[in-house]
Amino acid sequence: MRHSVRRRAGNEYESFAESFSNYDVINPRIDVSAQKALIRLRGNPATSADAAQMLAAVKGGQLQGIYGDDLRAAAQLASRLGTVRWQLVPPGRVAALVRERNPYAPPTIIFRTQYRGDRYRLDPALVSVWRGYLGGLYDAALDEQELESFAAPRQRSSAEAEILGLDDERTVVANPLLVPFRFICWVEAVVPTFNPVGPKVLFLRNSGTIISPRHVLTAAHCVARGPTPSALALGQTSARVAPRRHGRNLLGGMSEVAKIRVAPGWIDTGDPQADFALLTLEHDLGTANVKQPKSGPFAPTIDLESQPNAPNELTGEGVFGFWGHRSLGARTRIIPRTINDLRGARLSHAGYANDKCSDKPVNGSGTAAQLAACPAIDRGSMQWVTSTGVVVDPAPASAPKLLLHSLDTMPGQDGGPIWLHWQGYRNLIAIHTGNFSATANKSVRITQPLLNQLKQWMRADGITSFTF
Repeated sequence: MRHSVRRRAGNEYESFAESFSNYDVINPRIDVSAQKALIRLRGNPATSADAAQMLAAVKGGQLQGIYGDDLRAAAQLASRLGTVRWQLVPPGRVAALVRERNPYAPPTIIFRTQYRGDRYRLDPALVSVWRGYLGGLYDAALDEQELESFAAPRQRSSAEAEILGLDDERTVVANPLLVPFRFICWVEAVVPTFNPVGPKVLFLRNSGTIISPRHVLTAAHCVARGPTPSALALGQTSARVAPRRHGRNLLGGMSEVAKIRVAPGWIDTGDPQADFALLTLEHDLGTANVKQPKSGPFAPTIDLESQPNAPNELTGEGVFGFWGHRSLGARTRIIPRTINDLRGARLSHAGYANDKCSDKPVNGSGTAAQLAACPAIDRGSMQWVTSTGVVVDPAPASAPKLLLHSLDTMPGQDGGPIWLHWQGYRNLIAIHTGNFSATANKSVRITQPLLNQLKQWMRADGITSFTF
């Protein structure tokens, strides 16, 4: 039986496809020579993921197509750009990614006609262009301060969280199926922003917490960023969520985001106390029965049989629940704590750290060179946890809705949960949002008004009962 690229990969920039057959590459937006190249690339373990990603990008509309420069599509593209088709690929290059004047229009991969039959030149050229495209998307999400923070993680940034003190105390989460890591999500968003020199698209990877069958709580700046938060940009943002992601394995499935809601104060003024958002998923990832693949890039790489907290010890399949679920929440809950409860309390946090390449390095941030060499699919792909922080200030005078803490974090962990152990439960008390000072990182505290806002949004999605 032949397998096709999964439907849910259709709207993704970096698809997670299993495999495809020779028939799947037949597409009017893929040159016949490029179709043959994809089939060859699929057969090479080193490039099979690239082939699947390119195919899914074309089918999903993230690429307009893959064409030789002698085709009508190439001529029409050249005309829109005010040039001629044989100048679309720069001199000395076999292929190139060509962008439209409209920054929101998908780009096109164009290759030189004379290399149609040269598999030794065409195949690596297509892979190089595709990998460069993914890397560029990711790097676009990193402003200058973020890039500096990778090379010098202890240099404080006003934009992002940092390592506090001399040691980075984060450790990799070896098994995201355990509680509470099974409720923590990898969140990716493609965010258009507007600034004085023109529009810009950011490719953001952060974290979140699944709090209902189809809702994820995260930070607003993870899905709405720019010189000033823009309602227009929010309406054009696309995002996707993968709970329990573990490297290249999607142990909890994945869903596109159907609706993004951010706190009014964030859209209006960028108030850091309103830095929270609710994502409505297209698919139920909280109470749906998760089917784990037995082989391929989706297959688990951890020994599920030895994990007593997995929904099914033998298969890793089952219903995982969400944070606060009365029967599947595994003693997690979302109940606001008083200021006095929080003073000096010991905290924990986990999220998907972008300064790591999968599970490396074990300690500290990757160097700029290491991260530049890291495949885009592996950056920020695993959870990292720290339980060595405390509440520095539960309600600072300058921003009483924030909670300051001493947990070690880095970019990508924003939007992830901060919890404390209380009365035998893991209590979700805050949403991590970034750096505050040289001695503290900040988060938005879970308060009753915040929960009331979440309930209002969830009621609009048809939710009538709540676990908080």
